[in-house]
Amino acid sequence: QEMVEEYMLQANRLAAQLLIEHRRFNAPFRVQPKPFESALADLDSWLQKNGVGLNETYEEVAKRTSKTWANIVEWRRTDVQRESKYTVITTSTSASHDSLGFPAYCNFSSPIRRYPDILVHRELLRILDGTEPSADPVAAKRAACISNVGSIWARKHERNVQSLHFAWVLDQQPMIVEAAVLRVGLNQVEILLPFELPVIRRVIAISDADIMPDRFEALTEDDRREQRRQVLQ
Repeated sequence: QEMVEEYMLQANRLAAQLLIEHRRFNAPFRVQPKPFESALADLDSWLQKNGVGLNETYEEVAKRTSKTWANIVEWRRTDVQRESKYTVITTSTSASHDSLGFPAYCNFSSPIRRYPDILVHRELLRILDGTEPSADPVAAKRAACISNVGSIWARKHERNVQSLHFAWVLDQQPMIVEAAVLRVGLNQVEILLPFELPVIRRVIAISDADIMPDRFEALTEDDRREQRRQVLQ
């Protein structure tokens, strides 16, 4: 499976490289900018404060401490990454994908399930046929924008379906796992689920209403404060 994934990534990288070599900028590239400098500075400070090396791997942290702490470190590292988007580039803009470390990247390998892949295929066919590139940058930008919105909704529905399935699995066979509390607020607690669980959404927020759904609406504000204090203890 890992070999197939690597071949797909390299195919996407080479497709993007070919598009750039032939100046076919109207095809949608999958671009991920570098993290903001302030976010990287905060991460570096957090790692140093907690005794974690900048280049220390997940396995090394887990072996030296615990798997739960390694999950927290991995979450902190990925949390600084910016979102990747479909983008129509120009000669002066970057087509790089920071997380993958590629100077240019596009989606090419799954035209059956992704429309941007079809647009990339069409532009590559124009290269092979020796024909002119698509000459409508406005339509290309519109397609990239629509694809970005579609990706957001697809991820949302995927998370929801996965959460429903996982809830069904837990209903059939409850399990006890070691999770990590990330943040404690006045109204909710954020928990990081273990990476080995089959869910995309790793961070969940448990609010007052989740803790005591049957009684929450009837509680006074003083009652709620007292129950929050008891939960946080």
